[in-house]
Amino acid sequence: MQLLIFVVKKCTSLLGVLTLPAFCAIPERRRQARDVEDVLISFVDAPSLCSTGVSMMLQAVGVPRRGWNRPLQPDTQNAALPRTCSKAVNRYSGVQQIHPQPGFGQPFEVFCDQEYEDGDWIVVQNRFEGSVHFSRDWFAYENGFGDINNGELWLGLRKIHELTYSGRYELHVIVENWAGEQGTAKYSEILVAGPSEKYELRSIGTFTGGNAGDGLDWHKNMQFSTMDADNDRSFENCAKIHHGGWWFNNCHSR
Repeated sequence: MQLLIFVVKKCTSLLGVLTLPAFCAIPERRRQARDVEDVLISFVDAPSLCSTGVSMMLQAVGVPRRGWNRPLQPDTQNAALPRTCSKAVNRYSGVQQIHPQPGFGQPFEVFCDQEYEDGDWIVVQNRFEGSVHFSRDWFAYENGFGDINNGELWLGLRKIHELTYSGRYELHVIVENWAGEQGTAKYSEILVAGPSEKYELRSIGTFTGGNAGDGLDWHKNMQFSTMDADNDRSFENCAKIHHGGWWFNNCHSR
């Protein structure tokens, strides 16, 4: 399965943008290691400064992780639902209902992207024009918020956990600046733990390529943090500083 984080950033001015978000100068590959984390974390809650965008998508590419588990009773009511976008009868870009773990949990809606790299990507996070503020509390990040119909959204930690534990998922990060230049970062997998582990970013596999550089390894094994749930290693609340939830380590300090 594959996960895509699609980040679009069309800046009209860099003045006031937090920590100089990445790919406002892609050809200058001097800041690669931090470009991805900067652009993912540093979305300004001030749409007038910049039109921003982020999307995360998942696609089935491996066997179920919980294949040895069996539900006590067969789930006949939702038996016809696909486990992921690639299993849908009608494959199109748009909202579809899936059930990643038949017999476990409940079905939920996702946005399937059928255009990027032959399709079958599930959008987990999307920001592109700043209409939705991402400075939100734990409840919002756990359950999701925004407009799933091709709008700005965060799918929700519960669903991301269910997806990444239902099978193996590959992670892609795509960033684009105001000039239309793109950068990518690709990882062999992503695994997000459950609520009792505060949705720890348990694995991102290996960095498999892309001109954006590896900016996520620094945040591996970190629990998720929000404005009201500080689980990072900094003396300050990184989610408050950066106006959004994330698997913060020590903010940007290494």
